[in-house]
Amino acid sequence: MKVTNHWATPIAEQHIDLTDECRKALIRVVCKYGANIFSYQSDHPEKQYIQEFESISHKTISNYLTEAYNIPSKKQHIQARSFGNHQRRGGRTYPHYHNHYDGIMVHYLTAGDEFKVTKDYDVIPLEEKDKIEYEKLKTNEGYYAVQGDTLYRENSKVHIANEGETFEEKFPLQGSGKLIVCDPRVGINNLFSSKAISFTPKTGMTIIHSGSLWHESNTFTGNGFRVVIVVMFTVDPHTIKKYN
Repeated sequence: MKVTNHWATPIAEQHIDLTDECRKALIRVVCKYGANIFSYQSDHPEKQYIQEFESISHKTISNYLTEAYNIPSKKQHIQARSFGNHQRRGGRTYPHYHNHYDGIMVHYLTAGDEFKVTKDYDVIPLEEKDKIEYEKLKTNEGYYAVQGDTLYRENSKVHIANEGETFEEKFPLQGSGKLIVCDPRVGINNLFSSKAISFTPKTGMTIIHSGSLWHESNTFTGNGFRVVIVVMFTVDPHTIKKYN
C-alpha cells in the first residue's frame, strides 16, 4: 500500500488482484443487485464472493488506518456499507462527497474493454464486433470546446498537446473514465485548480481517501463497461481521537 499526503490528507493506492471467478461474480452482483452489497441473505447465490471481498476490503481499510493515521488494528472499530457502480460508454460519475462517512474505498473490478453482460447477467469476454475503433474513441479525449459549434464535437476547436509534450503532461485531469479527487477547501494562496489530482483506472486499482474529499470521474469512452465497488466506512471517533 502506498500512502501519500495531498493537502495534508492521506490518500492510499493499492493494487488488489481478485480471482477471475470472484471478479465476474461481483460484476454480476453490481449489475443485477446494486444497493448495499454487504447486506445479503444467507442463500444469496454470490455469498461466497461477497464475503471474500468483504474480508479483503476490511483488511485493506485496516492497513490504511494504521499507515495513514497510526491507529493500531486492535483498536479499530470499522463499520462499512458498499454499493456498485457500472458505466457504459458515455457514462460518468458527477462530483460529490460522503460527509457521513470517515473514508471511501474504491476498487475497480474492470476498467473497461474487457467484458459484456448478457440478459441473464452472465459476464463474458468482449468480442471484436462489440468494440469501437480506438482511433475514433481517441478523438473524444481532451475535448475542450473554446469556440465554434459546441453541440457537435467534430466542428469544435480542441486543445492539443504540443510537439514533445505528452497529453498526460498538458491535461493531467483529462482522459477516459479518470477518477478525480479534489479538496473542496479553497484559500487565497491555494487555488481550487491546484487542489485536484487524478488516477487512471486500471483493473484491480484501489484508492482510499477521506469521505470529505470531492470525487468524480471523467466520461468513460472505452468499450464494454467499467465496474467499481465503493466501500464507505466509519471508525469509532473516540479511537481516532485517542490514537491519531
